[in-house]
Amino acid sequence: MTIISDIHEPDELQKSANEIKDLGFDFLITGEYKTYYIERKEISDFVSSVYSSRIFYQLQRLKDCCTEPHHMPLLIIEGNPQKVFNRTKGKMSKALYYSTVQSIAETGIIIMNTSTITDTKILLAHLNNRAGRESEEKLSIKTNKKARNEKEEAYNIICSIKGVGQKTAKKLLERHKTVRAIMCLSEQELQAGIGKKKGEHAYNIINYRVHNPRTE
Repeated sequence: MTIISDIHEPDELQKSANEIKDLGFDFLITGEYKTYYIERKEISDFVSSVYSSRIFYQLQRLKDCCTEPHHMPLLIIEGNPQKVFNRTKGKMSKALYYSTVQSIAETGIIIMNTSTITDTKILLAHLNNRAGRESEEKLSIKTNKKARNEKEEAYNIICSIKGVGQKTAKKLLERHKTVRAIMCLSEQELQAGIGKKKGEHAYNIINYRVHNPRTE
């Protein structure tokens, strides 16, 4: 996993990054399973960027970068919104703040709030960790086997392979229709369907041969 910071970010946050580049946005976090395109706004800068409409151009730039399903645009608002909830000049009412946040969220931008720059560092480390880990997407497994239906049984067989979650199992079963057909796939076919690393592992598990020392 890699954290890349924009050259204009504070030194304290740049120290959390693996690389420093002129990104055009604030952070890029890349991993095996997710890529985050991140804009960070201190609360006062967020307010001024809303009034100038600058924030909407910046967030559109994030969305334009997201060309794959695992790409995620994210806005970090750093600071306490209560400090800007005021109807006097240069501040923002609660109604305008929350309607703006809602409008941004409705465009597909993930919004996260941190209290301090230290909290932002913690959040970036957490996102970096998640970028290299597949989402938890396991089906709930019923302890009473008789209560399971055939669909759940089929999903559970595929999900029992490490690294294969519910979404991956669904994609495989929708494409190949049966568990038997999936088990007969070549390594190249599995890699094409679910990725090189997971496909290789799945193939090795499906074709694992137990050695019997008595017959050797």
